Amino acid sequence: MRKTPSRRRATSPSPDLPPDVMARRVARLSRAVRDRRALEILYGGAWRVVHPHALGETGTGRLGLLTWQTAGRTAGPQNPGEGWRMFDVARIEDAELLRATFAPRPREGAAWTAGIERPLAEVPSREAALEALADSLALPAAEPPGHASGPAPEPDRPPPASDSPVATAGTPPDPAPSAPPPAPQAETPPAPEPRAPTMARSATKPAAKPARAPTPDRAAMARLGAVLQRGATPDRMTREVQAVVDELRAAGGEDADAVRTWLETLRDGFAEGAESAAEQADDVDRSDAAAVRQSRNALAALEATRDALDAALRG
Repeated sequence: MRKTPSRRRATSPSPDLPPDVMARRVARLSRAVRDRRALEILYGGAWRVVHPHALGETGTGRLGLLTWQTAGRTAGPQNPGEGWRMFDVARIEDAELLRATFAPRPREGAAWTAGIERPLAEVPSREAALEALADSLALPAAEPPGHASGPAPEPDRPPPASDSPVATAGTPPDPAPSAPPPAPQAETPPAPEPRAPTMARSATKPAAKPARAPTPDRAAMARLGAVLQRGATPDRMTREVQAVVDELRAAGGEDADAVRTWLETLRDGFAEGAESAAEQADDVDRSDAAAVRQSRNALAALEATRDALDAALRG
């Protein structure tokens, strides 16, 4: 856990954040909800570790984040450190995605969005998450009891009948006299096996597996990233996004859900990239004019890419 900064607990009304700041925050929180990633958030001057279950508009018209808090400050000394918490998104001072994932809490009602009237993102039910985990493992079905995978054993054969009149049950018959062993013969050394030529052995080597083609969203991500690395302007990135969107829709055909999923993946990825670029721009030395100009241009191009993808999703 991070050390709580020495600041007074916030009790003022929810601030009105700039649209670009709110868009970056919503993108990061939505990704945490969809991927079931634990979050460490700074809220009211205290760090908390939470499992986000739903994000959306509350009855008051504000954006809320419904979470199961696992550690951090609580609302009062009588409240346990673990339990359901609703956080005002505009009052979240900082949020970091952790590597840990979580299993959804058991639902007590029909939906996770208790207190959220219009959800933007929510985790699947606990049952659906466990079924998806089982499908990903794809374990082979167990064989029924009594079924052996090897060859069936041969049935017991009755012992051979004995001609001896004194043979009784449980007493083996007298063995028949054995023939004298044959005379030993001189061993002949085996002929050396012919060695296969090197070319013949190399010809039997299995061929390498062909590389798997990237999915459409990954291919589009690589294409847009390559254009960004060449220092493209915001207008250039907007046109490139439009070309990528047209190609994705052609590849998806009538599967509108697949196309939307690809676009959401791209939008969230570049939203996170724009957020990281904004943080890096704040750390640039202001006395280095070239570095400041370069960081601002990169941030503008990333924001234009994110906005163009978001517009394609709304269109």
